[in-house]
Amino acid sequence: MSIKQLIFLQSHAEIVSVRSGENLAGVNISVPDIPGYTVSGQVIGAAGPLIVRLKRILLNEDPLSDPFDVARSETTPSGRFVLPGVPSGDFTLVVSPRGPSPPAGAAVMWARASVTVGMSDVGSLSIPLNRGMSVKGRVAFEEPDPSIKTAKLLVFVNRADGNTIGATMGNEGTFTVDGLIPGIHRFFLNMQGMSLAWLELRGKRLSSRDLNVDSDIEDLRLVLTKKLGRIDGRLPSTADPRRPLHALLFTAQRSDWNDASTDTLRTRSVICETGRFSFSQVPAGEYFVAVLADEILDPRWKDPENLARLAAGSVRLAIGSGDIRQVTVPEMVWGK
Repeated sequence: MSIKQLIFLQSHAEIVSVRSGENLAGVNISVPDIPGYTVSGQVIGAAGPLIVRLKRILLNEDPLSDPFDVARSETTPSGRFVLPGVPSGDFTLVVSPRGPSPPAGAAVMWARASVTVGMSDVGSLSIPLNRGMSVKGRVAFEEPDPSIKTAKLLVFVNRADGNTIGATMGNEGTFTVDGLIPGIHRFFLNMQGMSLAWLELRGKRLSSRDLNVDSDIEDLRLVLTKKLGRIDGRLPSTADPRRPLHALLFTAQRSDWNDASTDTLRTRSVICETGRFSFSQVPAGEYFVAVLADEILDPRWKDPENLARLAAGSVRLAIGSGDIRQVTVPEMVWGK
């Protein structure tokens, strides 16, 4: 098969249910022949290998929130790259570091560019690099506690490209994170018994505990708390807990449903034989709790359109810092 014949399709899948011990036959996959083209060029100013990826353009979302690459390649020492097997369409070309840290003495560099592929190869692209951005801030506490030593804190960032890097800690809880590329970055820390409650930027509390970085930031506050809540739930007395049931918790802030950074506010819990379930380590806020009856939980339940369907049959509740809430939730079925 030549490069011209390489195939790429937007993913399409159907759910297949298989019970324990069951053999399933007759699952056929048909792949039509779609032409692919080559995208090539040079990253200007590359001081070492970089990763070049083509991402599909997602409406109102950061390209890096899509875990799938249309094409992926590593640059040569001179910065040249070749991306084969690309279908026609509009894409975002993303250049990011190959690993969590640049070579000694080098800065983290990144680039983004729009690329349109028609019915032929795209070549001679020239992609200039940008220097990585920085976030500076301070760790604060929801309730000041003199016994907490900020010197023992270590702040980490799950960078938008999937690599985890550590912050440089200063005096009295200050920190600096260098080498960030544009996108959603998730902050976390290593202090036992403390959790990240919320972020504050320029004195304003953010609705998400993650941060969308598109420029240098000087005044971020990470507010920590010991007081996370718990939601204890149960099924109505008439329900049969032996059925395949899934307890689901997701934020009631609908504007966050399109934000990949709030994925931590969408989770599931196991329902035990007594029909009870529990969600722990819940930050203060408003949530929907649903119980879904389904043989296998569809991973697409976190998609915004499916969250809207779930919300219609869910129980809505508010929880404060350290609260314990009890709730009875009736089961629902997809499409009903």
